[in-house]
Amino acid sequence: MVTETFAGKRVFVYARVSTTRQEKNDLSLPDQIAIAERWIEDHGAQAVRVFSEAGSATDDHRRAFREMIALAESDEHPVDIILAHSLSRLFRNALDFMQYRERLRRKKIRIISVTQNFGDDPASDLAVSMLAIFDEYHSAENAKHVRRTMVANAVNGFWNGQTPPIGFRTYAVPQARG
Repeated sequence: MVTETFAGKRVFVYARVSTTRQEKNDLSLPDQIAIAERWIEDHGAQAVRVFSEAGSATDDHRRAFREMIALAESDEHPVDIILAHSLSRLFRNALDFMQYRERLRRKKIRIISVTQNFGDDPASDLAVSMLAIFDEYHSAENAKHVRRTMVANAVNGFWNGQTPPIGFRTYAVPQARG
């Protein structure tokens, strides 16, 4: 069995959380970055730059993501691998994933997940494509349940967060203990 080598490969790390609150208060971003840095060290690769941000992966309207792609596709060709904790950190939209994967492949740049070990052959491509579809489905299901919960919360007279409308204020209501 031939083991793939990443020795000397130049790597961009991409880490993402869903909300700015997670970005400021969560351990997920530092953990994603630390795990990626360990992967780079273990595989003899070279970290070039870390890109991290909060935002939804259901589209590509993310500042750090777009900056990373633009730099990766530039004439300088500073990277061989874009490394993420999981593919869902990069995309939760299967079509976007397929399009970006092909764009990067044409530039000889691989997308690799630290936690999802796939090869570089047609069967692996199929498995990765199916995973992208599952990630999109999971995101849509999660959004459906969040909306349902927020509606129930509002129906029960509770505020779902953010700044209240002008003329209104929020306050903490004592909770009955059962």
